[in-house]
Amino acid sequence: MKDTQKPRRRPVNLSIRTDIIADAKAYKINASEVSEAALTAAVKKAKEEEWLKNAMPAIEAHNERVRTHGTYLKPYWMKEE
Repeated sequence: MKDTQKPRRRPVNLSIRTDIIADAKAYKINASEVSEAALTAAVKKAKEEEWLKNAMPAIEAHNERVRTHGTYLKPYWMKEE
């Protein structure tokens, strides 16, 4: 998809409490926009959690190597004089 194209939208059915929808309408809150933003945030969080779960063995191996052997490159303030 090109950056200039807007993503396609698809109608879906949601079940939302009637009191919440009534309040949203009273305050002119766009339920579709809010739902899309909340879903976007939830998907982002799920992807981050999945990435961390998949990367954890590599992160732990790296941390163990650093604990055992130190860093490959020492920052200038850690160099022995």
